[in-house]
Amino acid sequence: MNVALLVHGQKQNALRKGRRIQQLCDGVKIKTYTSTAPIQGFQLCQEALDQGSDTLIFLGGDGWFNECINGLCQYYQVPGSSSQPLKTRIDWTSVKQIKVGFVPAGSGNDFVKSLEDPKGITSLCEQLISDSAKDEHSKKDTQLRHIDLGYARFMDEHGASKEQFFLNIADVGMGSQAVKRRETMPSWLGSMLRYYAAIVSTIGSFRPIHCAITVDEDQWEGEVSNAVVANGRYFGHGLCVAPYASVTDGELDILLLPSFGLIDFAKQFFNLKKGRPLTHPGVKTFRGRHVDIRIRQNIRGNSQQGPTQAADLEMDGDHVGMIPVRFECLSERLTIL
Repeated sequence: MNVALLVHGQKQNALRKGRRIQQLCDGVKIKTYTSTAPIQGFQLCQEALDQGSDTLIFLGGDGWFNECINGLCQYYQVPGSSSQPLKTRIDWTSVKQIKVGFVPAGSGNDFVKSLEDPKGITSLCEQLISDSAKDEHSKKDTQLRHIDLGYARFMDEHGASKEQFFLNIADVGMGSQAVKRRETMPSWLGSMLRYYAAIVSTIGSFRPIHCAITVDEDQWEGEVSNAVVANGRYFGHGLCVAPYASVTDGELDILLLPSFGLIDFAKQFFNLKKGRPLTHPGVKTFRGRHVDIRIRQNIRGNSQQGPTQAADLEMDGDHVGMIPVRFECLSERLTIL
């Protein structure tokens, strides 16, 4: 058993937890890979796999988890035509042979809230020690679980096709705009307040989007402020936008949110924080394996006026591109501790 700790080096909490795991797992073969610059999770994950790691522990936030998971999956690309979708070019049998663990050490830490039995540092280390002992005696590990993975094919900001996997939630519209605006907020507010301030400031200026949406065989067209595609339940620092979503059911939960004024948003905010379904009559929900979202028109008042504009897309808390986008739920693609 060869364990790799993939640590977000800009997060002091991740560094501290990494050191703690090393202390508690005395006798387990562990190597630590620590980022020294942004967006290194993909690269470090592939370096760890090159060195023969068979167990990957990610220490960071949801964006870090996303980088590392994409590094893991794309490490196992098989030779073939680049014109084929990325999801079909992955050797999923090899991916599932790698065990992964998630140690929340970021700002929002939303993904792990959707795991049925999220492990703390102590229980994670106990399992690593136990699995290491089983490994020495060639005993089969019986504690492994599998979770679903989201896949998206969309456009980058230059209009080129792009593909990416995601763990938690993807969001089209106002939520993605808020993610971008969060980066302009003063750092002294702290991560959570910066995000909530970005939401409030975005509500007043965001232009609703006229979208055509297909979920498996169901079709819908109309005006939305947000189209949320959920594998997990939480986003935005503990907002439970998809209370019925599950990372093990083989489907995505889709929520189409209407335009909210500040008063309406305040009313729904408490439902989001308490994990209750949204009660606004304009909210529409779907569930399915395949989701297509295409923009028709950005509108303000009259749907027949105004230029067509791009709609932003974020995944796992980071802005990634624009729609049109096609999502798919890939069932039981990851093996977790």
